[in-house]
Amino acid sequence: MPAESLGDNLTLEPGEQVLWSGRPDPKAPFFSPIDGLAVPFSLVWEGLTFSILFFALRNHSTNTDRTFVVWVFAVIGVYFVAGRFLYKRWLRRRAR
Repeated sequence: MPAESLGDNLTLEPGEQVLWSGRPDPKAPFFSPIDGLAVPFSLVWEGLTFSILFFALRNHSTNTDRTFVVWVFAVIGVYFVAGRFLYKRWLRRRAR
C-alpha cells in the first residue's frame, strides 16, 4: 500500500494521519498562563543576579570561580526574562 504524499517530500506511512496542518494563529496570545508566575520570578532572579555581579565586580573580587558562576546565572536569567519570548516568536515565524 503506497504512502500518502503531503508535498515537500513528506509522506505518511500506513496507519498515520494528519492531525493538524497550517500556520499558527498570529493573533494567538503571546503570554501563556505560566507566564503569570514566570515573569515575576525571572525579574527577581535577574535582579538578584545582577546585584551580586555588580558588587563582585565593584569590589574587584579575586574569586574568579564565583564570578564565573554568577555570569552563568546572569545569562540564564536573560533567557528567562527575554530569550524565551524571542524563541517563541522565532518558532511561530518558522512554522509552515
